Amino acid sequence: MKNGILAQLAYGGLALPLAVLALPVYLYVPKYYVDHFALSLSTIGFLLLAIRLLDALFDPWIGYYLNQSGPISTAHRLRRTIQWATPLLCLGLTGVFLPLLIPAWFTPHFSHQPTLTWIWLTLGLVLAYGGYSLASIAHQAWGAWLGNNAAERLRWVSAREGLGLLGVIIAAIVPTIAGLSTLVWLFNLSLGIALWALLYYCPAPQLGSVNLMASPAQTAPPPTRNLVGYGQALFAPLRQASFRWLIGVYIVNGIAASIPATLFLFYVQDALGLAEYAGPLLMLYFLLGALGLPVWVKLADRYGQTPMWGLGMGLSVVAFLWAAFLPHSGWELPGYILVCALTGCVLGADLAMPATLLANWIRQQNDASALEPANSPQAGTQAIGLWHCVTKLNLAIAAGLALPMLEWAGYVSQAPGSAPLAAGSDGLQALIWAYAGLPCLLKLAAWGLLLRSPLAQFESIVRPDVLSERKSP
Repeated sequence: MKNGILAQLAYGGLALPLAVLALPVYLYVPKYYVDHFALSLSTIGFLLLAIRLLDALFDPWIGYYLNQSGPISTAHRLRRTIQWATPLLCLGLTGVFLPLLIPAWFTPHFSHQPTLTWIWLTLGLVLAYGGYSLASIAHQAWGAWLGNNAAERLRWVSAREGLGLLGVIIAAIVPTIAGLSTLVWLFNLSLGIALWALLYYCPAPQLGSVNLMASPAQTAPPPTRNLVGYGQALFAPLRQASFRWLIGVYIVNGIAASIPATLFLFYVQDALGLAEYAGPLLMLYFLLGALGLPVWVKLADRYGQTPMWGLGMGLSVVAFLWAAFLPHSGWELPGYILVCALTGCVLGADLAMPATLLANWIRQQNDASALEPANSPQAGTQAIGLWHCVTKLNLAIAAGLALPMLEWAGYVSQAPGSAPLAAGSDGLQALIWAYAGLPCLLKLAAWGLLLRSPLAQFESIVRPDVLSERKSP
């Protein structure tokens, strides 16, 4: 298998347009539709919660579909699924931001029709989330088959996460310089280029000596299952205690990260009065995340992925405790620059470490399946489907609970250009607690779970066929 930098870029390139899509959808959509179409925070929050929950429920089925016919057919399904996802992604993001692309048509029909706006936004988000699920699960599953050991898999994962961070940086910079409409067209262009590179220049995923790009005609038909059998297959990874530990830590840590991501624009404008600096602050955060990713890879090589993940959690707690004391302090801008710098520096740990541990777990399960097929069913793509499911549940909980709870606690989003919320007001206190206090508690809980977990055992997994080659004279 080719492991050169060009091959890694060809694999990781699809993460760039996927990240370009993800940032506007979860960051700009709530604020944009609240400000321009008079939709309430509760309406946006519950809409995002419902769509993300529905989307998350399909992720295990996508993973099951990708894996149902055995390892030889899986690679063909990966390619085909990514190709199917492409038009959904283009239509979804374009539809969500159509008011910016052709305002002369959209505004007269929707500006005074909240119901039509709600229906249009729902359709656009369903297409965007559906395409994103198909492409991202297939893409991550592809990467789980690359690399002969944990160190190599860390590099494939880091290539994907690094290019994903580059996509996020682009998504943060372009709206500030050229507007969201330019970002939409840039997304469509980058998606086409990334798809071409992945399909023609990325190495074929392999399991041991079996090439996963081999003809699917060699594969036995999938077993017949009733409804109970389907449920057992979908959630098979959860029968493994090691996977429950991994996904449990990931859920708690993911919710802690999703809440401030959802509330970023609200906090910057209404708590700090720094709305004009939102774009540069985002750029700083993601730029330092991209620059810090290789450092985390080196540290993980030396000290292990689990300890470095825990270190990132601890540093995030320090940053958000600092953020809680910034409103009306007199040094909001320099203080929040430090917050963005520190959280950006530790972003690489949250991106690379859990994804690599998951890839290692998948390889361990599939190696066991190859050695003892009767006792160790393949669970790779099902695990990735569940992983994406809980990722979206994290975002759903953040948007669906944090936004309505803020509104119920007395917080009202201020109009663009307004002064920050008054010191000591109920709205400001609720916003500070939601943005900084709650994530600190959740990060500490995730750190505690990580310290008790057995996840370090997935940091030195090598394929049996590679071991046999190394032992051969």
